[in-house]
Amino acid sequence: MKRICITLCLILTAICQLTAGVVKIDGVYYSLDENNLTASVTFKPFEDDPDGWMYHPKDSLYVGDVVIPSQVSHNGETYSVNAIGDNAFAGSSQMTTLQIPESVMTFGTSAFSLCSSLSAITIDESNPQFRSIDGVIYYKNKMELYFAPRAISGHLTLPDGLTEIPSSAFQRCLLDAVTIPNSVETIKDGAFNNCPNLSEVNFGSGLRVIQRDAFSQCPFLQIIDFSSTQLTDIGLAAFMDCEDLAIVYLSDCLKTIGMNAFRDCNLIGISLPATLESIGESAFLGCEGLTTVINNSPLNIKAGSEDNGCVGLYLTEEISGNRNIKEADIYLTCENKTLSVFNAKGKTVTVYDITGQIIFQAGCALDILKLNLKNSGLYIVNIGSLSRKILVK
Repeated sequence: MKRICITLCLILTAICQLTAGVVKIDGVYYSLDENNLTASVTFKPFEDDPDGWMYHPKDSLYVGDVVIPSQVSHNGETYSVNAIGDNAFAGSSQMTTLQIPESVMTFGTSAFSLCSSLSAITIDESNPQFRSIDGVIYYKNKMELYFAPRAISGHLTLPDGLTEIPSSAFQRCLLDAVTIPNSVETIKDGAFNNCPNLSEVNFGSGLRVIQRDAFSQCPFLQIIDFSSTQLTDIGLAAFMDCEDLAIVYLSDCLKTIGMNAFRDCNLIGISLPATLESIGESAFLGCEGLTTVINNSPLNIKAGSEDNGCVGLYLTEEISGNRNIKEADIYLTCENKTLSVFNAKGKTVTVYDITGQIIFQAGCALDILKLNLKNSGLYIVNIGSLSRKILVK
């Protein structure tokens, strides 16, 4: 009995010491190391589940702009804040910005998990380990991306010297556009997966590999241009379910297109380069508008065939020879009374109704022009010297 009592006392003492080690100072929770006088930003343990940050009461979550100091004081001692601990800000869905001091040397696992409103992280310029550029965290001694906040938005230009974009780096982020420098060679698995606002990606000339799901489920991507890159491999499902993706200009170096790479996109035409060696299963399945294929590759493309990734499944015109889709015809599509004009950049577009009245006329500054039409019926569309008819239902 005496041994049991002693054991219980030791356990209770350890629990008390653990609990005493987590303190709230100026609204931030810290785990204090009294021996080394260091502090780590931590989550507030739930009384019945020390590891259950998901069950925090609402008053334990961080809100708005949060500033972490380089030092904190407690019971007459001064502690250096040297770490952001595991799950430190997890579940803080209302935290919008975060400032990190020069003293922080490490970040724990899942430190920013479920921080859905976090749009920017700023790190003090004196920090020897990390730096922030446009709200994104990078390692300081090597150009490597560490973390991008999920609510980052607008047009992001990634810094020169970056050689790869890590797996899931910008997954579900709110970016409208991104410019990738010439130094980037690899875009890894899921790097831009499920970005709901992403409509423009500018690829640098050094790009060689796009891995699995890198841009899948980006519903507003319309044009992808790899023509100035060294891209050799497009991975499995890389652009799957990009439902607005209509035009892809492939690299002259491309060797492989992975399984499901462009599945269920809205492609209207594609030019296959001479270097292309293989197309994975179902790579173009569901691209029902893909009625024109310019085939410069050694692959045998047949209309109505599911071979070669279904690239010829919906084919009405297959052109062989040294042509590129950029040199192909101008395309028109209409869905839900929205007229889309493709490949008309630099030309004057004029739209007439059935009576001959001009309902639209302007120079086209973009590769895709979209025009909302009020009424059903037959329309005449002039693009430069080319004239086309289109029936709007």
